[in-house]
Order: sequence, then structure tokens, then C-alpha cells
Amino acid sequence: MQNIERIEMLIARNEYETVIVFDANGNEQFRASQGRGNEVSLTFEQWNQAKGNIVTHNHPFDPAMERTGFENTSAFSFRDIMRSIQYQLEEIRMVVGNEVHSLRWVDPKHDEIMCFLVDLREIEIAADTNMQITKSSIDETVEKFTHNQTLENRNMAQNAIIKHYQTVISETNKVNRFIENSQTAGYIFTRGVLKNE
Repeated sequence: MQNIERIEMLIARNEYETVIVFDANGNEQFRASQGRGNEVSLTFEQWNQAKGNIVTHNHPFDPAMERTGFENTSAFSFRDIMRSIQYQLEEIRMVVGNEVHSLRWVDPKHDEIMCFLVDLREIEIAADTNMQITKSSIDETVEKFTHNQTLENRNMAQNAIIKHYQTVISETNKVNRFIENSQTAGYIFTRGVLKNE
């Protein structure tokens, strides 16, 4: 685990996503990275190589969020969890900021998994919608300030940014709370702080 945690420290603050596959002993098998954007697409062959192994990845770090005074936060996505099931991963891990999340299937229960996935997808869609609404508000107020640089318009833009990040944290926490409280589906979920050694 020390090797995995060391590498996770290196990718935690990346502004692009990196996926790394390790064997059960923590030896790196391969990695895939995208220099910009927030998603890496592994090939079918790569996912088959990942089967039964440990997969870690970062959710891109948002330096603007940090500059505004908020802690970076994220949650496993529906797609992350689907891949952990589909490719029978030993463990799927996610890092963002100074946090690491882990999910391992230990006693999967089919009926409960299906309900869990349906509910997770609904929560995720609602979260994405609410975050998009506040993101659109930022774009509108910044555009307004660009055309009319008054103190009032600047304050409106700053307030829109603050509201957006408050929404991001609130909606992300909803997803995380759901995952933490739904472990009867047969997985173990943990969330902790990256060790800075």
C-alpha cells in the first residue's frame, strides 16, 4: 500500500485525470493519463488487464476552488462503481485534494446492488443538475461584469462563485453520504486523508 499511497500523493493535485492499475502487491501495472479534461478512457483490453487488480485515479483538482477558500471535494461516480463491478476490481480508489476514497466489494448482493445503482444514478443526476445551474450563474455574472465593470457586478460575480462552490460541496456530500450508508449492498467503503510521508 505504501507504493500506491506514494503515487496517489503525486496525482492528487493534478488538474487532469490519471488512472493507475496496481497488482495485489502494490506493483504498478500500467497507467493512462489525459493532459487536460476530467476523464480518461481505458480501452477494452486495458480494462481486462485491470480485472481483479487495484485501480486508483484522481478526480481533477480545482485550483480556483482552493483560491476561493473552499476545500476540494469529490465522490465516486456512478461510472466508477459500475466499472468496479463490471471488471471485478479488487479495489477502486479515488483521490482529490488531501482525501482518498476506497471501495471494495466483499459480499455483493445482486438485488441490493441493483437498487443501490438506480438510487445512486438519481442522486448523481440531481447533483450534476444543481451544480450546472450555479455554474451557469457564474458565466452569466462574469459576462455581465466584463461588459460593465462596476463594483456591484463584481460582487455579484464573486457571490455566484461562492454559491457555486457551496453547492458543489453540498451535492458532493449527498453522494458520499449515500455511498457511506448503503454498504448493505455488499461493499466496504472508506474515506480518509492522504498520508504526507
